[in-house]
Amino acid sequence: MRAARCSTGLQPEDKGQGKGLTGVTTTDTGHLPSVHSSMEGRGRMERVCVLVLRSVAGFFWHLPRNVLILALALYRRLISPLYGPVCRFFPSCSAYAMEAVTVHGAVKGSWLAGRRLIRCHPWNSGGLDPVPAGSHDHGSDPVKVPYIIQLNHPDKFLAIQSDVEGREAA
Repeated sequence: MRAARCSTGLQPEDKGQGKGLTGVTTTDTGHLPSVHSSMEGRGRMERVCVLVLRSVAGFFWHLPRNVLILALALYRRLISPLYGPVCRFFPSCSAYAMEAVTVHGAVKGSWLAGRRLIRCHPWNSGGLDPVPAGSHDHGSDPVKVPYIIQLNHPDKFLAIQSDVEGREAA
């Protein structure tokens, strides 16, 4: 019988009556207890493989976005305070870029941030320039909404926050 494989290196192995996975120890409280049929063992191994592959793929899928967010956060911490409050737009260009990358991802967020930087020049009057809404709705719960979005939309989230604090005080 040919052994099935996945990127984790796990493979089914005959162990007398039951089936198990090589390279995986099973405990009484364990996550992968011994399996009694080959079909069930393969299904469990496939589920483990799918979960591992999804987490690895998710890490690499979000890696460019997370690298850009880290670079923007470092810029906001180290370089932006040296300039002082000189931005003619709200939110500032770095806050706009961070929200755009957070909401729209690395490619579209970078495109939106680049367009915003091109508009930032002495002959533009500036003003309120929010990031276009993304397809994902974070809801109104401040715990689930990224902090940069809360900062860039004080009209929505300060009202919710003050309402919650008022209810707790009462």
